[in-house]
Amino acid sequence: NKQRVLSHLRKITDGSLLLTIGEIDCRPVEGMWRAAARGGMPLDALMELTVNGYFSFLDQALCERAWLPITIQGVPAPGYDLTDRRDPGDKKGFIAMIRRVNTLLEAGARRRQWHFLNIHAATARQDGMGNGMWHLDRYHLSPSFYQGAMQWINNRASDRGGPL
Repeated sequence: NKQRVLSHLRKITDGSLLLTIGEIDCRPVEGMWRAAARGGMPLDALMELTVNGYFSFLDQALCERAWLPITIQGVPAPGYDLTDRRDPGDKKGFIAMIRRVNTLLEAGARRRQWHFLNIHAATARQDGMGNGMWHLDRYHLSPSFYQGAMQWINNRASDRGGPL
């Protein structure tokens, strides 16, 4: 809910921001996959529209004041089986959607000179499914992941020749 995000942002007085967006929209029985299956818009166009919508909202929400580093967290690999009610039908296509959304999120973060936490790289096996290392449950990451998260950050200031 956009109003909740705005309310939380108003309460933050200092420090960096870690924004986790896209995970729910990348589940097999809801979000973009389901919407595209119902028709009306091709999946590629829906992904671009959705991610552009995230960034349009954030651009407006974050322009009011200067922020310390902003990090966008990508979408993790699925920690759940793609079976039964979570079977997307086209498993390879579903995994490709998650990878594409992460690519779009990273590109948007880079354009804004924000960091990108490549959670998918940390959580995925070669086939794109969860590796079981960082999931707390089928959907959520374990808090212990964040202790070593810096190794998964892209677009750090040091990558551009500046201090972190």
